[in-house]
Amino acid sequence: MKKRLTNEEMCQIAGDYARKQTLKECAIVGLTTRKTLKAITEGLAAHEVKTNYDKDRARWAYSNDLIDHKTRLSAAALAISILDLKPPEKKELTGSLTLNHELPPELQGMFDKIYSKGKLVNPKIKKGKNDKKRKPSKL
Repeated sequence: MKKRLTNEEMCQIAGDYARKQTLKECAIVGLTTRKTLKAITEGLAAHEVKTNYDKDRARWAYSNDLIDHKTRLSAAALAISILDLKPPEKKELTGSLTLNHELPPELQGMFDKIYSKGKLVNPKIKKGKNDKKRKPSKL
């Protein structure tokens, strides 16, 4: 009788297989661990030179070597993921989630009065004959 694998064991087997296939494809195209780490190391020390056209002197102006923060951050993220420096993230959720949008009757009545037809409605104030819209007076 075959032993049934747990989810963790199946995930481990699938991960090992994927890793083998990835390494095989990397060997075909000549990508080695040394080349990858060298590129990441170069990225961690990246600099950039900014250029600007100077109209007064009619020539290009070049800045000094500046730190290329964007490249360095992406290289650092790659190094962290390769070297497993980031702590594993596992989040477990427990409990239940219910969405209930029913309001108590007194709040529902208040809500309906406030937002009925987009106008504020106060039941204590009754409209009279003179409550028509006024025209602006001329100066």
